[in-house]
Amino acid sequence: MAARFAACRDLGFAAIEPDNMDVHDNDSGFDIGAADVVAYVLALADLAHGMGLSIGQKNVPDLTLALEPHLDFVITEDCYADGWCNDVLDYARHGKAVLAAEYDVAEGSQDRACGAVEQAGVSMIFKDQDLDASGSSCP
Repeated sequence: MAARFAACRDLGFAAIEPDNMDVHDNDSGFDIGAADVVAYVLALADLAHGMGLSIGQKNVPDLTLALEPHLDFVITEDCYADGWCNDVLDYARHGKAVLAAEYDVAEGSQDRACGAVEQAGVSMIFKDQDLDASGSSCP
């Protein structure tokens, strides 16, 4: 991971977000619990910060209270559509970015989604699953 983080840093990136932090909720074939994930992500945070990189949480709302004090931002996928945006708002309360990508919000419902998260300090974009150049964001 150190080599990967260093490559990101050397390419000029300012931050990283290690994906698949939800391994404790998925069948990986290994006995990995939430405490294992937290310990690993905190080690990654120390590594990233030591290289001058910011590091973000990706999804895993159930681990927010343990991770937020050590991470710099959170990225969510479909937190509005799945009803869990409030679970990561500790980031916003502590002046950290909450970046929400929504794939499953119908075009006619996007204004309602924006209104629901606007006061909480969530930055939301709407994309299709193909992750092409199309998309929109809250005003």
